[in-house]
Amino acid sequence: MLTTLWRDLSGLTLAALIGLVARPCSISMWLALVAVTLLAPYAIYAFAAEGLNARFVIPALPALFLLAGKGLTTLGAHVPRSWRNALGGVVAIGLLITLPATLDTLSAHNRSAQATIAQARELGTQTEPNAVMLSYAFNDLIAIYANRSMLNYRHMVPWDRVAGRYVYEQFEELFTAEVARLLTAGIPVYYVLDRDPPLLDSFAILQRHFSVQPVRSDLPVYRLSPVQ
Repeated sequence: MLTTLWRDLSGLTLAALIGLVARPCSISMWLALVAVTLLAPYAIYAFAAEGLNARFVIPALPALFLLAGKGLTTLGAHVPRSWRNALGGVVAIGLLITLPATLDTLSAHNRSAQATIAQARELGTQTEPNAVMLSYAFNDLIAIYANRSMLNYRHMVPWDRVAGRYVYEQFEELFTAEVARLLTAGIPVYYVLDRDPPLLDSFAILQRHFSVQPVRSDLPVYRLSPVQ
């Protein structure tokens, strides 16, 4: 979490730290406590998503912005008045220069997100409304945009408190037992091959225990059924 803050929000983080240590007061300490309280749970999140940690910072941004504002005003108070306008102009020019590149980056991210959402919808429409789907990369997207139930199998690795480790050896048994239960109940089950190599060797495990058939040759969606 600290790495994410410094990598993506280094300026904000530095200004917030200045706001905390420069002329500390009860309000600053309260804001810092709010930010730490909101960020702390994600610092020990056992199954943190890859490359998405910045989204967990969002709840703490208001407190960080207020601390950063205090830090900047504190620094400004030590700058001669004649320099403040010049520094403000430099900052404004810098922001204007980087604005086109920033807008291009945001547009590219938005196009990529829309393409991913469209792909998730297409994956979901290849299945029955009551189907359960197994996916890593598209787990949340298929649930939200395709309205399909998801089996989040990456959370099925049990934790051994005595040994202090995850018991990966039990994953195959637990995983296949749940898929078999769904199929026995008459619920269609589909696997999305969205990672190379597949998470937890899940695709090979399914191939050992079930019949795995592609739904369409141009989509990485496979229907699972009991071995005849």
